[in-house]
Formats: sequence, C-alpha cells, structure tokens
Amino acid sequence: MKMSTNTLEQIRRQIRRVKDAGGFYAKRLAEIEPEDITDQAAFENLPFSEKADLRDAYPLGLAAVPEEEIVTTEYEDKFSAQGKNINYIRLRKR
Repeated sequence: MKMSTNTLEQIRRQIRRVKDAGGFYAKRLAEIEPEDITDQAAFENLPFSEKADLRDAYPLGLAAVPEEEIVTTEYEDKFSAQGKNINYIRLRKR
C-alpha cells in the first residue's frame, strides 16, 4: 500500500513539531530533515523508539511537550496492586 501525499505531509509536520519541542525525539531525529520523507521507504527508515528507550525515560522523558502541559493522574492496578501514573496533555483551544 502506498502512502498518500496527505499522509506524508502529516508525518513531515509531526517531525517538525517534535524537533521544535526539543527533548528525546529532537535528539533521535537530529539527522532527519522533514523534507527528506518523500515516500514510504524513507518513512520506514526513520529511527523509532525501542523498549529500552521507554524504560530508561520513564515517566516523562519521552514527552514531546513541556512538562507544565502534562496532567498526571494515578490509578491502582487491581491485578498487581501497584500504583501507576498515566500522563495526559492538557488540551488547548485553537
């Protein structure tokens, strides 16, 4: 299946956004220019996050927004009786 022009533009826009935000993804995508994503093959060669990245950066190290925009809620996992944090982005009206 071939990616549409619209999908590729959305990917390029997202790459610009996370690079501008700084942090983990800006470093991971430092060598990538959004304009280089011209087809599905280029997309498939992007460096994606791995399990170790998630573990090493917990809880907010992978956030692509400033920390003050994140709302944290807590819940209890009923199966393991351990507390967990779920992080959400505070939505802004456009």
